[in-house]
Amino acid sequence: MNQEKFMKKILAAGITNEAVSAEDAMEQMIKEKNRVLQIGKSFVIYDPNGKIMRHTAAGFKKEEYKVKVLDLVQMKEENHYNPLYYCRNEAEAMSYARYLINKLGNNNEETFMTRAEIALLTALLCYIKMERPKKEQNFASIMKMLHAQMNDIDMNTYHYLDDLFFNLEKKSMDHIAVKQWKVFQVNHWKDQRRILASLAAKLSIFDLPMIEQLTSTDDLELDQMKDQTTVLFVKIPTFNDSYDILTELLCFQLMNMKDCDHVSGWTEYQKKESPKKERHESKAIETPRTVDRASQIIKSTADNSIWDFV
Repeated sequence: MNQEKFMKKILAAGITNEAVSAEDAMEQMIKEKNRVLQIGKSFVIYDPNGKIMRHTAAGFKKEEYKVKVLDLVQMKEENHYNPLYYCRNEAEAMSYARYLINKLGNNNEETFMTRAEIALLTALLCYIKMERPKKEQNFASIMKMLHAQMNDIDMNTYHYLDDLFFNLEKKSMDHIAVKQWKVFQVNHWKDQRRILASLAAKLSIFDLPMIEQLTSTDDLELDQMKDQTTVLFVKIPTFNDSYDILTELLCFQLMNMKDCDHVSGWTEYQKKESPKKERHESKAIETPRTVDRASQIIKSTADNSIWDFV
């Protein structure tokens, strides 16, 4: 169906008595193409302060559309969006990491810092998606891991994520998360601190309690929009661009799913014997804190499980 004719029909069915006319709302939706994304028969409408939704939601419902709302204005009593839910394999994890780092950076040029940030975020994404239960597969878990390492890092000692990926390597030395972690780890420890701090700062929006709750789970069903009749209103603040990365990532994921309907899933790595290696010994490791930490790790890995970060 012609999009403009369809929108006119929707507006005619859902018009209200508010000051803004149906024609004004339609003009926003049709002429400003960047505000409307069509996926099959479904629509994603970027809606400043919910103005368009007030004029069209009733019309969409009369046309038997599912109406979903991602509210980035008040962030309550609406749907939830977890970007990690739509990360389908290692390649997409790396793609999402690169997209986020480049979008949140100051320029499009990839320096050694940005490449290291991409490798680190890819390692964390792959670990979370492949090794953790579904309830932990969200950005809140990513931030917990980053903060734990930042609080722990120092020269010549092994730390939180070092232990985690060391243990994961014992499960499979070919694990993509391990490989990406090693790309990050080749940097000097001082550079590692800078990279960790930079990545945590770029992703700091996910530390906000409102955003943590909004992205903790998912019920948008973005992966089903192409085959359903759904309208998703993304309510965005008029003068606050703090949450733009969420709306941009949502659009990026939708277009990726539209282009790639069927993709391979996550690799199931079989346990392989890794070459025996001993950690570098230093005086710093001999502190009571690190000795106690090592004993805890040995105890937790006795059953070949991965050290729990929660």
